[in-house]
Amino acid sequence: MQKLFDIILITFVFVYSNLSIGQQNTKNLNDMVSNVIMEMYHFNLSKSNSDLTNLETNNLSKNKLYYLKANLQWWHILNGYNDETNQKKCLQYIDKSIEAYNKQTKISLEDKLTLYSAFTLKMRINNLRNSKLKSINTLLKVFDLSKELIKDMPDSEQKDFIKGVYHYFSNYAKENSIIANIFLYNYSGETKKKGLNYLEKTTLAFNPIIRTEAHYLLYKIYSTLENNKQKALENVEWLSMTYPENIFYKTEYYLTLCRNDSIRRALSVKNELLQQINSTTELDDSEKQHYYNLLKCYNN
Repeated sequence: MQKLFDIILITFVFVYSNLSIGQQNTKNLNDMVSNVIMEMYHFNLSKSNSDLTNLETNNLSKNKLYYLKANLQWWHILNGYNDETNQKKCLQYIDKSIEAYNKQTKISLEDKLTLYSAFTLKMRINNLRNSKLKSINTLLKVFDLSKELIKDMPDSEQKDFIKGVYHYFSNYAKENSIIANIFLYNYSGETKKKGLNYLEKTTLAFNPIIRTEAHYLLYKIYSTLENNKQKALENVEWLSMTYPENIFYKTEYYLTLCRNDSIRRALSVKNELLQQINSTTELDDSEKQHYYNLLKCYNN
C-alpha cells in the first residue's frame, strides 16, 4: 500500500499541448495559456495571476480556467502555505474544473489532457489531507484516462509522456506491493524500463511545458523511487539552470547537492538563494521564512 502512496506523492504533472490548429483567436488563446504556465515556471507568480485574470474574459473553457487557478494555488502551497485553507481552495478549483469538464457536450483532446492534469493534482491534495482512499481512487481514474488517451491520441510528445507515466508507475506499484497488484490487476502494458525511456525521451520535447514536466517527474522518480542520486541531480540541475529565477527549483537543487555531498557547489547555490529570497517580491515574509528554514536543513 505504501508504494501506491509513494506514487501519489510525486505524480503531479500538467500535460498541455498548446495545439495551434484552427482560427487565429484559438491560436492566441493557446499562446496566452502557455504564457500563464511559463510564468509559473519562471517564478513570476504575480504576472501569472494577472494574465490568468485576463484569460477569464477570453472565452477560455471553464475546465482549463479552474485548473490553471488550482495550479497557481499549488505553487503557493509549494512556497510554504500548506495549510487547511489553501488545500481546500486548491481542491475547490480542481473540483470546479472536473465539474465543468463533465458538463461539456463536446470534448476536445485539450479538455481530456486538462482532466488528466486535474486528477493528478487532486491526488496530491487528497494525500496532503490524509485522504488515502480518495487518493487511490483518483489514481485509478488517472490510469483509466491514461489508457484511453494512449489508445486514441495520435503519436506526439504528449502521448509519449502519458505512456511514460502510465507504464512506469503501474509497473512500479505492482512490482513493489501485493496490494497494489490487486488494485492494478487489469492495468497492463509495456515495462517499467520502457516507461522511463518514454519519459527520458520527452526531456527533449519541443514543447517546453512537456520538457519541464518530464525533467521534474524524473527528478522525483530518481530521488524518491529509484535511488539514483546522479540522475536525480542531473534533472533538478536542468530545472535550476533553465529557470534560475525559480526559488523552489533552486532549493530542490540545493538540497539534492547536499544529499550528494557536493558541499562546495551547495554552498554556492545557498548563497545565491539567500540573495534571491531576500530580494524577491514574489514571496511574502512567511514564504521567505519557509525557504530560509529549508536552507537550515543542512548545517553547511
